[in-house]
Amino acid sequence: MKILKKIGIVLLVLIGIVLIIALFIDKEFKVTCTVEIDHSVEEVYDYAKYLKNQ
Repeated sequence: MKILKKIGIVLLVLIGIVLIIALFIDKEFKVTCTVEIDHSVEEVYDYAKYLKNQ
């Protein structure tokens, strides 16, 4: 029974630590992705204007 009590206390402490850390972490983040195309605007538009190429 003492082992279960110790395991329970350790689990509660770990959960508490995670919750306390969560208070100080930024809640917003941003992910960006860019693609550079080495062609003229007209060439890219002529390709992308057709639905099958999108």
